[in-house]
Amino acid sequence: ERTSQFARLRHRVIANNIANVTTPNYKAQDLPVAEFQRLLRSSIDRQHRREVPVFRFDSGFDLRESRGGGLEFSRVEFPTTGILRHDGNNVSVDLEMAKLSRNALLQDSMLQLLRHQFDLIESAISERVI
Repeated sequence: ERTSQFARLRHRVIANNIANVTTPNYKAQDLPVAEFQRLLRSSIDRQHRREVPVFRFDSGFDLRESRGGGLEFSRVEFPTTGILRHDGNNVSVDLEMAKLSRNALLQDSMLQLLRHQFDLIESAISERVI
């Protein structure tokens, strides 16, 4: 569920980059994917040890739950790589579209996994003891 929420937030950031491809001096933004993966791995390890999972980035990124149960980031990272054009914009539409496609596949995979888990729970609940 957390990965799906992260992918949804990242989708917004990437779409914003694409929308600002012609904005002078706009710099591409992204969410810290490697940091999120490290955080998720650490949280799963703590859960297996029966510790309370804490969603906090050590590198200054703060991941917290919103009132609606979703995830929020206090800031996004600004990638230093990329093409800097004469107008000061470094958004590459090709790169952003590739990230968008990969992110959509991740979110779709996570939603399918969640759907499968809910189907298993529903199957277990609907069976009757004779």
